[in-house]
Amino acid sequence: MDSLNQPLRILRELDSLLSQPVELVLIGRAALALGYNKPLPHFFSTMDVDSVISKEQLNAIETNFDFWKANEALNKVLESEGLYFTHIFEESQIVITPDWYSHTERITAEPFKWIQLFRPSTIDLILTKMMRNDPEDFADIDFLLNQLNLSEIDLLKPSLEKARIPKVPEIEEIYNQCKSKLLDILNT
Repeated sequence: MDSLNQPLRILRELDSLLSQPVELVLIGRAALALGYNKPLPHFFSTMDVDSVISKEQLNAIETNFDFWKANEALNKVLESEGLYFTHIFEESQIVITPDWYSHTERITAEPFKWIQLFRPSTIDLILTKMMRNDPEDFADIDFLLNQLNLSEIDLLKPSLEKARIPKVPEIEEIYNQCKSKLLDILNT
């Protein structure tokens, strides 16, 4: 399975290029592939790894020159395979709850020398998938809904209301469309 696990391949390569610790909070399909006990097989074929950073960690990642040098080298090494560590989103650039960082969960897919992996809570990952109104994102949301227990599902509706949405009209509009779809799903 590891030979087919693209996110793990990317992160192993990144770890081999680092010389000091870095904390990464994965989002997207990499978080689904590595952050859950029974991920769907197609999650492993994602060609990139994305992460999000809290405003408190922004300075630390911006000044971690070891990370940026390793990230640049990683993307050059894996470019011929079409694999990348692509986006590092600031929390203000994605849909997520205001207190998301306090609910991150450790990913223990593999011990790395330098990388500490986390993912947002399942509810926050659902919110991050509500920025494009894409059928694949809704399939991912369906997978994530199946990871929630009943008490967590009860927390989802209030989280939809308190979610922080980037102040971009298109994203606000798409989020509201996705929110309506999700509420329809939850109410059936």
